[in-house]
Amino acid sequence: MVTSKRASIRAVASRVTRWLWEQRFRFPLTPLGLGLGLGAWWVYQRYGGEELDFVLYAAALVAFSLLGLTVLMVAVATLYLWLRLRGSRGVADLDLESGTSAATGFSFPRLTIWPLVQVRLEWADPPQVEAELAKARGRVQEVVLPRQRGERNVVRRRFVVTDIFGLARLGLQRRAPQRVRVLPGRARVSGRVIASFVGGEGLSHPSGPAEGELLDMRRYAPGDPLRLVLWKAFGRTRQLLVRSPERAIAPSPSVMAYFVAGPQDESSAATARFFLEQGLLGDDFTFGADGTHDLCSDEAAALTAIVRSVEARRRGGEGLGRFIDHADKQRQRTLLLFVPAAPGPWLEAVTRQAGRLRGATVVCAVDDLARAQRRGRLSRLFFADERRATRRAQRALPQVVERLTAAGVEARVLHRPSGELLATSSILGAAGGAR
Repeated sequence: MVTSKRASIRAVASRVTRWLWEQRFRFPLTPLGLGLGLGAWWVYQRYGGEELDFVLYAAALVAFSLLGLTVLMVAVATLYLWLRLRGSRGVADLDLESGTSAATGFSFPRLTIWPLVQVRLEWADPPQVEAELAKARGRVQEVVLPRQRGERNVVRRRFVVTDIFGLARLGLQRRAPQRVRVLPGRARVSGRVIASFVGGEGLSHPSGPAEGELLDMRRYAPGDPLRLVLWKAFGRTRQLLVRSPERAIAPSPSVMAYFVAGPQDESSAATARFFLEQGLLGDDFTFGADGTHDLCSDEAAALTAIVRSVEARRRGGEGLGRFIDHADKQRQRTLLLFVPAAPGPWLEAVTRQAGRLRGATVVCAVDDLARAQRRGRLSRLFFADERRATRRAQRALPQVVERLTAAGVEARVLHRPSGELLATSSILGAAGGAR
């Protein structure tokens, strides 16, 4: 009861904080401009009326004038931009790729007559998309760089108008119905790793027959091809027998793969995309993903399931039990799991199903595991650590490997930039260097 109340309070506080953060573009002064205005007002009151310090008094007036000028210029430029955006060129649906820059086709007229003013463009929704402006033939074109996969039917663009001193700022939002689909970036897998998956892990070859090999035999029936007759058996028993495929009511899927969503799962999503596009799952596969209830048997639907799984990161692994139930009903039970590189709710769900994952292949992909260099005290004090996110990833991945190993599930860690598999010793060594 107490936990649910705390969760609801945190949710309300998060929504209020997010709303207040959105309102900052409606206030015309930046923190720097507000500080300058308050400081100039204090100097004007202190030295302009009581002590008559004409130098400080003149400085306060100059600060007031500069602040008023910048606010006026930004306000007028924002109004002008709002009027000109009505003539902006719309764009068609977008198919993007995470980690790759692309021009969207959206453009609007340049503000060539406005001094001291600059315009910045950003995407409020979908999130994790960096936008910048490129000048071309009197117009400004939009170039975006998605950082994660996802799918949206509406795009909210925010135009931020600021002065060159950083004192004033106003924002405009433009909401446009537009389908945006961001696929995970492309992975790189070496031929040796591909051979280990295809040859050593029970994954079927794409050219293998779906109905099975000719392993069984039965009595000859009219219409059977003579090339299937077992002539040696006929010579011994004087009975016509023919070869027949292994008995199956329906062709069994060659591979049953499932994508588990969670923190830092972009590399694993890229690896799952590679397996699908390269046909490493065979022709007759079954694919499932968190956030999608239905199972997929074709590449396009499986890629869509991977894209939509980004919305299920906080409840990763919720559909794994149902997927294993379906796998248990199949005659051929070859399981392949793609899991994130950082702990999350998904890890508890996978370890709960560890007893049913015996013999399954678990793939975890990571982008960077370079060993972090030790830094001195002065370096940590005066210089920002640009590798902090990398060190967090280095500490998270060993936790995932250790938890899965303790549950009896062996994870194979793929280094996406090189396309090679990482040994457990190198993972633990990178984690030791990151501490």
